[in-house]
Amino acid sequence: MSVYAVLIFVHVLGAVGMFTASGIEGMTLARLYPGPDSPDSEGAARGLVRARRAAMLAMLATIATGIWMMRIAWTPQPWQRTSLRLRVALGVAILALMTMKPGVEGSWSIVVAGATTGAFWVGASRRGRAKLSTIDGASGR
Repeated sequence: MSVYAVLIFVHVLGAVGMFTASGIEGMTLARLYPGPDSPDSEGAARGLVRARRAAMLAMLATIATGIWMMRIAWTPQPWQRTSLRLRVALGVAILALMTMKPGVEGSWSIVVAGATTGAFWVGASRRGRAKLSTIDGASGR
């Protein structure tokens, strides 16, 4: 058995763990629906904390094994850089949504601005690489 096969197993196990924790969290929140004074509320709150901890561990396992498998099996690909840049731009937009809490129109504006910024960032990096390759080609390297 190879290291890669073990990584795939842990990666898939982490993904299943994330979905399971999400389901447990949903069921726990449904138990909290009647109100904080209901008899199930204390147990449901403990279950919610456990589900969130399990989800965090599962996410970390999934991300860590995914990065490790990517480093083992692939050389750096252009789509990886593109994906990372778009995710960073959208992540900043999501952070803005979480902190500013705008209305619907403002939310759409922030998301579109984040996606546009990510697209321009990707486009600018491609133009920069194309310019560098023509300079290198002209110098005879």
